[in-house]
Amino acid sequence: MYVEPQCSLKYGIARVDETVNNIAHLSDVTNITCSVEAATCARLSHIGDSSIFFCNFEEHPIHTRCGDLIKPAQQISDTCRMGNRYTYDYISGSIVNGPHSYPYLIALGDDYAFV
Repeated sequence: MYVEPQCSLKYGIARVDETVNNIAHLSDVTNITCSVEAATCARLSHIGDSSIFFCNFEEHPIHTRCGDLIKPAQQISDTCRMGNRYTYDYISGSIVNGPHSYPYLIALGDDYAFV
């Protein structure tokens, strides 16, 4: 379940060509577990000055298959662009595990988005 991107520059900008390669990396590791510790962001993929981040604002770590994060990253890249050169934004989602739902954020941005 995802919320539509709002096209915010909050986390900087990423180059479209580098983002395409970052998303391809997630496809390469689709069945690997992507994890993020409590109250932090993990960089899932990085090329040049562009990164994909997996953020968790909860009090416990969350885990999902990396392949589950491809669709929201692609949705951001397709929706929020500055011409053909840059993409940017974040999207909220949730991982449902039984009766529990764990919110997360996927962000496309620059290397300094979460410094």
